Amino acid sequence: MKINKEQGFTVSHLLLTMALISILAATAIGDLKSGRTPVHDAALQTELFLKLARARAMSQTKFITVHPAGAWTLVAESSDSCSGTPENIADLSLTIKRPAQIAYLESSVCFNPRGMASENVSFTINGDGEHCREIEIALGGGTKMTGEGCQ
Repeated sequence: MKINKEQGFTVSHLLLTMALISILAATAIGDLKSGRTPVHDAALQTELFLKLARARAMSQTKFITVHPAGAWTLVAESSDSCSGTPENIADLSLTIKRPAQIAYLESSVCFNPRGMASENVSFTINGDGEHCREIEIALGGGTKMTGEGCQ
Protein backbone atom coordinates (compact mmCIF):
# COMPACT_ATOMS: atom_id res chain seq x y z
CA MET A 1 0.00 0.00 0.00
CA LYS A 2 1.32 3.37 -1.00
CA ILE A 3 0.92 6.30 1.46
CA ASN A 4 0.74 9.81 0.07
CA LYS A 5 2.79 12.06 2.32
CA GLU A 6 1.79 15.25 0.53
CA GLN A 7 -1.13 16.86 2.28
CA GLY A 8 -2.88 20.12 1.54
CA PHE A 9 -6.05 22.06 2.11
CA THR A 10 -9.29 21.01 0.52
CA VAL A 11 -11.64 23.44 -1.14
CA SER A 12 -14.07 23.13 1.77
CA HIS A 13 -11.31 24.16 4.22
CA LEU A 14 -10.54 27.23 2.14
CA LEU A 15 -14.23 28.19 1.82
CA LEU A 16 -14.76 27.82 5.55
CA THR A 17 -11.73 30.00 6.29
CA MET A 18 -12.90 32.68 3.85
CA ALA A 19 -16.39 32.65 5.41
CA LEU A 20 -14.98 33.13 8.91
CA ILE A 21 -12.72 35.99 7.78
CA SER A 22 -15.63 37.74 6.06
CA ILE A 23 -17.81 37.47 9.17
CA LEU A 24 -15.05 38.92 11.33
CA ALA A 25 -14.45 41.73 8.83
CA ALA A 26 -18.17 42.61 8.72
CA THR A 27 -18.27 42.77 12.52
CA ALA A 28 -15.21 45.03 12.64
CA ILE A 29 -16.64 47.40 10.04
CA GLY A 30 -19.90 47.65 12.01
CA ASP A 31 -17.95 48.59 15.14
CA LEU A 32 -16.01 51.27 13.28
CA LYS A 33 -19.18 52.92 11.97
CA SER A 34 -20.68 53.43 15.43
CA GLY A 35 -18.00 55.83 16.69
CA ARG A 36 -18.53 58.83 14.41
CA THR A 37 -19.56 61.60 16.81
CA PRO A 38 -21.45 61.65 20.11
CA VAL A 39 -24.34 63.45 18.37
CA HIS A 40 -24.55 60.82 15.63
CA ASP A 41 -24.44 58.01 18.19
CA ALA A 42 -27.17 59.67 20.29
CA ALA A 43 -29.34 60.20 17.21
CA LEU A 44 -28.87 56.56 16.22
CA GLN A 45 -29.85 55.45 19.74
CA THR A 46 -32.91 57.73 19.58
CA GLU A 47 -33.97 56.32 16.21
CA LEU A 48 -33.63 52.75 17.49
CA PHE A 49 -35.55 53.66 20.66
CA LEU A 50 -38.43 55.05 18.56
CA LYS A 51 -38.48 51.85 16.50
CA LEU A 52 -38.58 49.81 19.71
CA ALA A 53 -41.50 51.87 21.05
CA ARG A 54 -43.37 51.36 17.77
CA ALA A 55 -42.74 47.60 17.91
CA ARG A 56 -43.93 47.50 21.52
CA ALA A 57 -47.16 49.33 20.55
CA MET A 58 -47.85 46.72 17.88
CA SER A 59 -46.93 43.70 20.00
CA GLN A 60 -48.96 44.80 23.03
CA THR A 61 -51.82 46.37 21.00
CA LYS A 62 -51.58 49.58 23.03
CA PHE A 63 -51.04 53.22 22.23
CA ILE A 64 -47.50 54.25 23.20
CA THR A 65 -46.47 57.88 23.46
CA VAL A 66 -42.79 58.87 23.41
CA HIS A 67 -41.74 62.27 24.69
CA PRO A 68 -38.70 63.96 26.24
CA ALA A 69 -38.53 64.07 30.04
CA GLY A 70 -35.60 66.47 29.91
CA ALA A 71 -32.75 67.39 27.64
CA TRP A 72 -31.16 63.92 27.88
CA THR A 73 -34.05 61.51 28.48
CA LEU A 74 -36.86 60.05 26.38
CA VAL A 75 -39.67 58.16 28.11
CA ALA A 76 -42.53 56.02 26.86
CA GLU A 77 -46.05 55.82 28.25
CA SER A 78 -48.88 53.46 27.32
CA SER A 79 -52.61 54.07 27.28
CA ASP A 80 -55.83 52.96 25.57
CA SER A 81 -55.70 55.95 23.17
CA CYS A 82 -53.33 58.76 22.27
CA SER A 83 -55.35 61.12 24.48
CA GLY A 84 -55.95 58.57 27.24
CA THR A 85 -54.51 58.50 30.74
CA PRO A 86 -50.85 57.52 30.33
CA GLU A 87 -49.04 54.92 32.41
CA ASN A 88 -45.25 55.08 32.49
CA ILE A 89 -43.45 52.07 31.00
CA ALA A 90 -40.60 51.46 33.43
CA ASP A 91 -38.42 49.37 31.13
CA LEU A 92 -38.77 51.63 28.07
CA SER A 93 -36.72 54.81 28.45
CA LEU A 94 -33.56 56.22 26.91
CA THR A 95 -30.87 58.44 28.38
CA ILE A 96 -28.50 59.85 25.78
CA LYS A 97 -24.91 60.69 26.59
CA ARG A 98 -23.66 64.23 26.86
CA PRO A 99 -22.69 66.50 25.05
CA ALA A 100 -25.63 65.45 22.84
CA GLN A 101 -29.07 66.65 23.92
CA ILE A 102 -32.65 66.81 22.71
CA ALA A 103 -33.25 70.26 21.23
CA TYR A 104 -37.05 70.69 21.32
CA LEU A 105 -38.57 69.33 24.50
CA GLU A 106 -42.15 69.76 23.29
CA SER A 107 -41.81 67.06 20.59
CA SER A 108 -43.79 63.87 21.16
CA VAL A 109 -45.21 61.04 19.09
CA CYS A 110 -47.93 58.49 19.74
CA PHE A 111 -47.82 55.08 18.04
CA ASN A 112 -51.13 53.23 17.68
CA PRO A 113 -51.48 49.41 17.87
CA ARG A 114 -50.94 49.22 14.10
CA GLY A 115 -47.58 51.02 14.40
CA MET A 116 -48.71 54.25 12.79
CA ALA A 117 -47.67 57.61 14.23
CA SER A 118 -50.20 60.21 15.33
CA GLU A 119 -48.51 62.89 13.21
CA ASN A 120 -45.32 63.73 11.35
CA VAL A 121 -42.83 64.58 14.07
CA SER A 122 -39.11 65.18 14.25
CA PHE A 123 -36.73 64.91 17.18
CA THR A 124 -33.60 67.04 16.93
CA ILE A 125 -30.39 66.03 18.65
CA ASN A 126 -27.85 68.84 19.11
CA GLY A 127 -24.35 68.67 20.43
CA ASP A 128 -21.26 70.79 20.52
CA GLY A 129 -22.60 73.49 18.18
CA GLU A 130 -21.16 71.91 15.03
CA HIS A 131 -23.09 68.67 14.84
CA CYS A 132 -26.82 68.13 14.67
CA ARG A 133 -29.08 65.24 13.61
CA GLU A 134 -32.81 65.13 13.05
CA ILE A 135 -34.93 61.99 13.33
CA GLU A 136 -38.10 62.30 11.29
CA ILE A 137 -41.09 60.07 11.99
CA ALA A 138 -43.62 59.62 9.18
CA LEU A 139 -47.32 58.92 9.65
CA GLY A 140 -46.72 55.29 8.72
CA GLY A 141 -44.32 54.98 11.68
CA GLY A 142 -41.11 54.82 9.67
CA THR A 143 -38.08 56.79 10.83
CA LYS A 144 -35.30 58.55 8.95
CA MET A 145 -32.20 60.25 10.34
CA THR A 146 -30.82 63.29 8.55
CA GLY A 147 -28.33 66.04 9.27
CA GLU A 148 -30.33 68.61 7.34
CA GLY A 149 -32.60 71.30 8.74
CA CYS A 150 -30.68 71.64 11.98
CA GLN A 151 -29.85 75.12 13.24
